[in-house]
Amino acid sequence: MGLVALTLTAVLLVAGCGSTRTDSDGFTAADRLSAETTLAALAQTSVYDTALDITQTAAEDPTACQVHIQSTHPLTFEVFMTWIPNIKNLGGTVQQKAGERLYSWIRAIMTPAGVKGSYSLHQGNDMTLSGLDAQYGDAFAKPSAKCLLLQNDAFGLLPANSS
Repeated sequence: MGLVALTLTAVLLVAGCGSTRTDSDGFTAADRLSAETTLAALAQTSVYDTALDITQTAAEDPTACQVHIQSTHPLTFEVFMTWIPNIKNLGGTVQQKAGERLYSWIRAIMTPAGVKGSYSLHQGNDMTLSGLDAQYGDAFAKPSAKCLLLQNDAFGLLPANSS
């Protein structure tokens, strides 16, 4: 009887192990699925259009796009994106005022429920790179994964270990 109980205990421990295993970004499989759901909901807000407009104005893809678990109860994500203007892509030089473009950022806080749950959306500009850096907060602290602004009215979540 002791061997059966020991075997059953071992099976239950192994089965329970997979549900809380985290990847290199600090996400569980359930966290990652919830993050994708949150990004899909976020894409249905003005954040996607704003991000696309900033990308075109800066003449550069977002320099950072991070999805950070801000809270686990309730599960809440911070999506933080930044842009550093590309003077060369803007066709100018600092002397031609292309260098006067602003450093831009978007911070969205949202649960997987999207706009049906609690959320906040903020966008801002900074005149200096150090001003932009001050906006980062803990956006890159684990658990945190890289995301992408896609061309099909969507955001994508990169798999763990992506550069």
